Amino acid sequence: MGVIPGRRRQGIGRQMMLYLMDQARAHHLNRVNLEVIEANQGAHALYHQLGFVDHRMLISVECLEAKIVNVSPDYQVKELPAAELLDYFTAFHDQPNCWQRGLPSLKAMEAHLQGWASFQNGDLTGLCAGLGE
Repeated sequence: MGVIPGRRRQGIGRQMMLYLMDQARAHHLNRVNLEVIEANQGAHALYHQLGFVDHRMLISVECLEAKIVNVSPDYQVKELPAAELLDYFTAFHDQPNCWQRGLPSLKAMEAHLQGWASFQNGDLTGLCAGLGE
């Protein structure tokens, strides 16, 4: 959800959230989860006012310059079709992901995903999937 910067603090976000919560109740849902960037203090305060509580903090990272590291020759990394990677998804996620990176969302985007996996002695040890070009 987003509100145009010049229109913020006019109750638009509150109205949108109240509508969302009414729709959830109308569909007999008993829980609504959302994510907010930690620095977005206005939205965070609004969600608290509406009864949301902090569940966990997420972190977002980026690398501006790739650093070259030596990879152990014991590991083999190779590209795999997204469908094959997603078959292993639950084995690697003992904590729930946010909805954008949850298995149902990834399966819906499967045609646009590319990925790779690492193996040691033929055993799968890690995987990565992301949007392709």
